[in-house]
Amino acid sequence: MLQDEKSDIPEIENKSGMKSGMKNTQKLVLSLIQADNTVSISGIVETLKISRSAVQKHINNLKKDNRISREGTDKGGKWVIID
Repeated sequence: MLQDEKSDIPEIENKSGMKSGMKNTQKLVLSLIQADNTVSISGIVETLKISRSAVQKHINNLKKDNRISREGTDKGGKWVIID
């Protein structure tokens, strides 16, 4: 991915203003979801230029860590950020 593309994605910080312990790619995935809660896995794959399985792994980790959940169907649903 080009550096310019990464700079368009907002950086994730926790409530105290400190950067979280998440991996960089997880931060990018979460940033994309925050920017568009209807973004698809395919959309994340295209934006970050990483494999579908890598995106799925990061989403699974974010779900496991109770940072995101999914409401609705795969096609018509949305991501929910859990505070």
